[in-house]
Amino acid sequence: MDMEKIRARLISERLALGMNRRVFSEKIGVPYRTITNYETGLREVGSDYISKVADYCGCTTDYLLCRTDIREKVSTQPRTISDAELKFALFGDTE
Repeated sequence: MDMEKIRARLISERLALGMNRRVFSEKIGVPYRTITNYETGLREVGSDYISKVADYCGCTTDYLLCRTDIREKVSTQPRTISDAELKFALFGDTE
């Protein structure tokens, strides 16, 4: 993993929210010093931090880890289907 790119992406997400490190640390419950160490490269970014940032910013962990350039999360809401769709799924074309 390219830690420089990951740090840049994490910083970019924070800045996109218009937050400095102090405010961001309060919002996500991570100490200010820890965020500073992650963003300056003094410490390797932890998985717990990646998860918190992804949840707060509404992006995927894969995006933050530079494994994809697709930022948006896929909806976790179940899709509702109509009775007709359910019948077709269970029994196929009955006409």
